[in-house]
Amino acid sequence: MTSSDEPGEDIIVNGDTPGTGKPRFRVRFLHASFSKVAKTKEMLSKQAVQTKKILSKHAVKIAKQAEEHERFINKVTHLLGVLGFGGFCFLLGARPQDIPYVYCLFYVIFVPLRWIYYRFKKWHYYLLSSGFYL
Repeated sequence: MTSSDEPGEDIIVNGDTPGTGKPRFRVRFLHASFSKVAKTKEMLSKQAVQTKKILSKHAVKIAKQAEEHERFINKVTHLLGVLGFGGFCFLLGARPQDIPYVYCLFYVIFVPLRWIYYRFKKWHYYLLSSGFYL
């Protein structure tokens, strides 16, 4: 060790002893880098908390707007349901080999939406039943 090295800062990676002439690698641990990592983790956790607050505010705002326009939303969802049923019947007759692909597409879209909706309504325990996923 040189006089500028402090004991405990260097770690010999490949296990060679000093002075044998064999190549070795040293990894220098700097205390400043550890404090930077800690500061970065703290900053990221603060940003995560702020992001969660912002998202929850937006979710509440969207829910209030949905309650104000509930009748219109019911009409639109009914229309989409009727059109979806008609489209499914047409697809069943025209291209029955594509039904599994359509089912997978709807599953990927609507199961996460159902989870979000049930979580917001505090009904998420009902999702533990396997009937919701079949």
